Formats: sequence, structure tokens, C-alpha cells
Amino acid sequence: LSGSGTEENPYLIYNEDQLQNLSKTGASNSIGNYYFSQMADIDLINIDWVPICHNTGTKIYVFNGVYDGNGYLIKNMTIDTNESYFSAGLFGTINDTAVIKNVNMVDVNISNIHYFMGAGDTSLGCTVGSIVGHNNGLITNCYAEGIITANGSGEKIVIGGIVGCGNAINCISE
Repeated sequence: LSGSGTEENPYLIYNEDQLQNLSKTGASNSIGNYYFSQMADIDLINIDWVPICHNTGTKIYVFNGVYDGNGYLIKNMTIDTNESYFSAGLFGTINDTAVIKNVNMVDVNISNIHYFMGAGDTSLGCTVGSIVGHNNGLITNCYAEGIITANGSGEKIVIGGIVGCGNAINCISE
């Protein structure tokens, strides 16, 4: 990625390969206090999306940075898996220092998300949203439209249009 990840010189994301690299990094690491700026519409058609900083099993990864979609589109994001996720969306989990802003998503399709509740499990369960599954940070000025379905046991799956768990400000979901 070009840029240095600072507020003055953010990492620039122009295409699906660069966005997927962010996802791949977040699949095995938390992502620190870096800044990212989307610079074009991105089409994720025919890509099985893996959420940026998602949590499965005992792995807990969080996004701590700032992602500015600059009003560009991310379209055709599909998550269709039989994996058990604790958080799923474009981003899985964002931490209290994270900011996701100006992200617009169309034709989102999230299906077959599972959460397996083990004996004595008292966790929140699976949280699913188009943009963020589990939000502890700030989501603002975002838009998402699509279809989300999930499977699981008990009442441990929380689904939202923008965010599965947490708040969003000045956002619209259809």
C-alpha cells in the first residue's frame, strides 16, 4: 500500500487486492493505530470475503485504526461460510480507538454465519453487520444495503444492517 499509515499520509486503498491484503493482515493480527483511505469504488464480486480483524474460536483480533471510505462504494461483498464467527462484516471487531467513516456498501450478501454455543457459554455470541460485526469504536456517515442471514443455537446471534453490536451515527441501512 502506498502511504505511511499516518493521519497526514494514510495507507491508500484503490482496489479489491489491496482491501483483501488488509483482510489477510487482520486474519492473524490485530491492526494498530493506522489510517486507511479508500480512493476508488471497489467490487468484491466472486470473492469469499474474510472480515478484517474477525474473531473465531480462541483467536481475538481487533481493528484499532481509522478507515475512511471517502464516500466510495464497496459492492458485492459476500460472506458465505460454515465457519463459526464471533463477529462478521466488512470488519469483524473494532476497538474503542477505531473509526470507520464514509463507507458505502451495496449488494451485501452475508449468509450461513454460524455460532456454536458450547456448554456454559456466557459470551455475547455472534454479531453480524454489513460494515462491522462488533463495534466498540465509532462508525459514522455510512450506508449499507443487502441481505444478512445467520444460523446458530439459542439467542446468541445479533444482526444489524450497519453493525451487529454497538452504535452507529448518521448511518442508513436498507
